[in-house]
Amino acid sequence: MPDLKCHQEAERLAFLSHYLQDDQPWHTAITATFPDLILDPAIESCRRPQGDTAFLKKCRATLKRLPGNQWFTDAVVDPLNKGKFIWASSGKRIEATDQYWIDEDEHVKQGSKVIYTKKGTKIGWSRLSEFETASYICKILKSEAYRIMQNYRDFDFGSNVTDPNDIQKGPVIIIESGNLVILESYERAYIDCVATGNPAVKYAWYKVQANRIQSGQHLMEESAKVTIMTSPRYTMTNGRLTISKPNAKMDAGYYQCMAENEFGKVVGNPILLSFGMLGEFSNVNPEAVHVKAYEYGMIVCSGISYRPAVTFQWVKGDGRNFIRTTKQQYMFISSNGRLYFSEVSPDDQGNYRCLVTLSGTVENEMKTQQRPSRVSRFIPLIVEYAPPKVSWGPIIQNDFIAAYPSPPMLGHRVRLECFAQGSNSESNPMVYSWEKVGGEMAHNVKFSDLQRVVIIERANFQNEGVYRCVVKRGRSARAEKEYTLLLSAKPYFIFPLKAQHIDTDSHLTWRCEARGRPEVTYSWYKNGQSIDPHKDDVEISRNSLLIKSASAEKHNGMYQCAATNSFGTTFSSAQLRVLKFKPTFWKSSSTSRNFVGSSGGNVSLICNPEGAPYPDISWAKDNQDLHLTKKGDVTSKFNLLANGNLFINGLTQNEAGIYTCKAKNTEGSAEISLELKVLNNLVITQKPVNTDVIVNETAFLACHVSHDEFAELTQYWTFNGYPINTRTSSNYALVS
Repeated sequence: MPDLKCHQEAERLAFLSHYLQDDQPWHTAITATFPDLILDPAIESCRRPQGDTAFLKKCRATLKRLPGNQWFTDAVVDPLNKGKFIWASSGKRIEATDQYWIDEDEHVKQGSKVIYTKKGTKIGWSRLSEFETASYICKILKSEAYRIMQNYRDFDFGSNVTDPNDIQKGPVIIIESGNLVILESYERAYIDCVATGNPAVKYAWYKVQANRIQSGQHLMEESAKVTIMTSPRYTMTNGRLTISKPNAKMDAGYYQCMAENEFGKVVGNPILLSFGMLGEFSNVNPEAVHVKAYEYGMIVCSGISYRPAVTFQWVKGDGRNFIRTTKQQYMFISSNGRLYFSEVSPDDQGNYRCLVTLSGTVENEMKTQQRPSRVSRFIPLIVEYAPPKVSWGPIIQNDFIAAYPSPPMLGHRVRLECFAQGSNSESNPMVYSWEKVGGEMAHNVKFSDLQRVVIIERANFQNEGVYRCVVKRGRSARAEKEYTLLLSAKPYFIFPLKAQHIDTDSHLTWRCEARGRPEVTYSWYKNGQSIDPHKDDVEISRNSLLIKSASAEKHNGMYQCAATNSFGTTFSSAQLRVLKFKPTFWKSSSTSRNFVGSSGGNVSLICNPEGAPYPDISWAKDNQDLHLTKKGDVTSKFNLLANGNLFINGLTQNEAGIYTCKAKNTEGSAEISLELKVLNNLVITQKPVNTDVIVNETAFLACHVSHDEFAELTQYWTFNGYPINTRTSSNYALVS
């Protein structure tokens, strides 16, 4: 999703409002246009990083001069009254007299979003669905326009450092361990934290109480710091914390890394260190399972304690006779550990054993190659006599459709299981299939275990929906069942914090935005500590932090936005620099100061100083002040653009000369001089003429041009309208 980069279109921004009319006070707004997106990302792109002061333009009936086929407006269907329309940014009802539908067909068509488009020779409003894309226009008040320029700033702003490796910046954590499951038999356990920063980053580790993590409070208390003084079993090498002979009672819990240099501190995401455990089966023989022949059956694995998860397998008789459900198709082993029979036969009688193996999860990785396992005592299955039944079923069993893990999680491997009771012979087997109601299976979906299982790798929100399991036997026997898949999600950022480099005394609205299910709550931190709005002179409203008058002494530092829900906490980090220095053209010293324009054309002279506060720009020609203001009048000879560049229209030799750009702010001033040369129009004095030539002989076509001596001339030739590449072609060459 693109960020708002209005500076890239600065020349057009200065006078775009000449083409766009809008209601007060937005007619003076700086605006920019962008490539196609669906509506919600377009709105977010406008609002970031400008906060709540940037919106989509309303786009009434005055976009005729803009390129493009269809443009989002700020108008949408009123969610409370589907027959009415409102401005989304204000919630105000749009009266019929202020609506500009192309025709009634466009007015009544499907779609909740209003666009501005062209139909034949008519230009006006139409409708679009929320999933279709269109171009869009952002607008922001001039009083807030400093945000656009500051968005262009980076850590080298105001610095004369040429090597990117020498640029100084605060710490940013780029690598950290996930949750880790280990065994007490381990000699060592490791958790890692790697951060970038200049000067070099120093690390510290803290053990944080679980109730603080779960409540979103991540206060780094000195008493919780983990060092060799805490225990000689703890050692730290750079950002790696090593725990020797880990002990569940002493070492289990949440750990957080802190990275620090002179610009501030950041904390890492909480890392849960837990100890895997697999208990023992009871030494009491399980009770026998009794089932009538030719009925549905189920054997439950004997109870056993474990952490965090286990996998199951079943054995009949001795240890070599593993149940293979792809061969014994009337059997099914579920992730819940149970062994199901669609129809039990007398041959199924016998002793069964449940084999469990300790395993990790997506969120809790298990670091071991030899995972412990246990085998239960024999569980007898006694099949009581009953006469064979006529083919019956299928009937999808009550335990199914089942989803694992529970609840299904975004990014995890999700497993949907389906199993039916009924006759299931090799000659007339049950056949399983799956459908996604109202949609298609995504590319990350696959099937296993005779189509009885759907596996969704790295599940995403596109996988949500209603899944239908269909079981058939023969031509007429059929059963089906549906399951609605909804994914839970640990918080993740769709708009992480971005570093800000702002002017002293300026205003900043800083936003982060995260998604999660259930909904996330937000908390803010500065240099590893929870922000006190009064002490830190900021205002906080959920995911927005507001600074009304920025001060380096109060506000410089490393900030973090934390998003929390019942599945955990995720941090987003960025540095705030409040700057104050006089203008400089140091970075412009390496660029050309000579500009060339053609007679009758136009040219933009570039003035790109760095300064904080953002400097005022003035221009002089041959030491005579041009007395320009930023009006954006494209018909004037000289135009001072919003970005400080000088736009000169209708060039003549009178505009040739030395131009001086002067930048001034409260800290001082600086200037740079540029030379503009105006070329006379090019005149082709000798044109190519029709030429006859013998095959395989060389032909010369002349093209002579009259031009100014200091102009660089480039010739382009075409053959039947197609360009000739004289550099790569063996048939053509340019000769002087």
